[in-house]
Amino acid sequence: MRKWMLEDAENRFSEVVRRAEAHDPQLMTRNGYDVVAPSVEDYARLAGPESLVDFLRNSPLAEALKEGDLDLERRRDFGRDLSDDAIAAEFEGLEARDPVRPPSAS
Repeated sequence: MRKWMLEDAENRFSEVVRRAEAHDPQLMTRNGYDVVAPSVEDYARLAGPESLVDFLRNSPLAEALKEGDLDLERRRDFGRDLSDDAIAAEFEGLEARDPVRPPSAS
């Protein structure tokens, strides 16, 4: 990547554009601020899809889903039993510990 002072880039603008089109991003500096000029193709690749919908439509998984090769069904989950008895059963047999001090090695 070539670095240009803005004045030089303006004077040799055709060269800056030609290099950017050749997938060689051009870095230009003005008052300490940097700006990069990539090619349109490089910019589109780096910028990504326009929206999440576009991304999903163009995803390799979209074709697999369309052809039925991708199973997105999930089993029904009823969660954990949070009744007092179920929670007590989980902690049955565990020793109470001081949260600040680790248990002593005796």
